[in-house]
Amino acid sequence: MRHHLRLLKARVCICLSAIATATTMPVPLTAGEMVLSQFVFRDIDRDGVYELGEPPISGVPVRLTRPGAEPVIVETNLAGFANFLMSPGRGHISGPGEISIEVLLPTELMYPVDPIPYSTQILALPAAPGGLVAEETPPFVGLAPRLGLSIAADANDEVTCTSQEGIEWQAIEASDGRHCPVSPGRWTVRWRNRAEIKKVQVEVDHWPLRVPKPIEDAIPSGEPLTIIDFDDLITSNTLVEVPTGVADMHWQNFVATHRMYYEGAGYINGTTSGEFAAYTSSGHTARMWSDSPFDLVSVNLTIAWPAGLDAQIVVEAFRNGVLVSEDRFRGSHISPKRFAPNWSGITELRIWHESYWQVVIDDLTLK
Repeated sequence: MRHHLRLLKARVCICLSAIATATTMPVPLTAGEMVLSQFVFRDIDRDGVYELGEPPISGVPVRLTRPGAEPVIVETNLAGFANFLMSPGRGHISGPGEISIEVLLPTELMYPVDPIPYSTQILALPAAPGGLVAEETPPFVGLAPRLGLSIAADANDEVTCTSQEGIEWQAIEASDGRHCPVSPGRWTVRWRNRAEIKKVQVEVDHWPLRVPKPIEDAIPSGEPLTIIDFDDLITSNTLVEVPTGVADMHWQNFVATHRMYYEGAGYINGTTSGEFAAYTSSGHTARMWSDSPFDLVSVNLTIAWPAGLDAQIVVEAFRNGVLVSEDRFRGSHISPKRFAPNWSGITELRIWHESYWQVVIDDLTLK
């Protein structure tokens, strides 16, 4: 059961250096300094309220504006805070006056609820640790993934997306196939060309989906779903190779770790349940295989580091050593993409990155 903790007046504290944790500051704090922080979180239920179980988002740019000065942009750190140093003469906020703070939306995210514009007065207070204080502190800002279907397609394919209410959309051309804007619910994707018609059904909830073409001559398994979330392999801020036997599978180069073990934003943002996820070890191909066929229903994939955004994630399916399907698509370090192939009857899965950057993996769902 999910417990809701509603904050009547959501505010960020002015954090003293003695208690600030997991910060990435352009200027290190010392005794007698303080920061004004903007907190950004993943708004899972899209209601604009920060609640228990909603994690921070790392790597989101936040802009500080002051009259007569150049804007300052700071990204949110591993804990979801964009920290602006308050210090007379040398901080981001260096003296009294009006300021405003605005969260700059990455293309992968949206405001589920319109944000409240924030501005306040900075006041001089010599007795304060940094000599400056804010009259009001910023409200928490919730962001959510921008939903959509990214669909693998050949040049001569006509692709449509049909909602559970029967509304049909013509998919538009995109850099890695076709794209349909969608809302939560069940959708049917159809590929039509002169030779054949293919279709799959997918479920949209929290994440944008990547949908490859279905595998030919595959019979779906009747087994119940198994969700591998990597949360029961370790219990501390460390890492471990995923061992043979997890979900009755063989594993190679899947490393499970706590979301804050590394400083890459993709580890924070790519952990889609619990506190732990896996990643492709040293950026090399991660393999899992079984002695009997299984179905890959879906898996959440995120680029660990921004430097990996220029190349594609690759997912391959094998059946008894023969490659039966492959998909390549762009990922993000800000928001996961749920790869939802519904590949049936495969015996091996491989996940890697064209430039060998790490790919974060969570909520791997099998049958």
